[in-house]
Amino acid sequence: MLAEAIVRGPEAKSALEVAVKAAKVKAAKMEPGGFGPRMALARVLATLGQWEQAAEQAKAALPLAGSDPQRAQVQSLLDFLARAPA
Repeated sequence: MLAEAIVRGPEAKSALEVAVKAAKVKAAKMEPGGFGPRMALARVLATLGQWEQAAEQAKAALPLAGSDPQRAQVQSLLDFLARAPA
């Protein structure tokens, strides 16, 4: 996702805006389940150090996971966030 690429560059803060917009658009139009956009947003938030918001998005993605690998992806992120500094 574009936001995940942006967050690695000098304009990291704008990645959050891109991720939020993409999540809303995809969830509404292309991906009603919204797993991918939710997880992308959670990863961007985690990269920006917004641990609580990232965990909220990851938890919201869990019931949207359609496979064991997707559930494992969510759990892996949640495990990482649980160890993140407060």
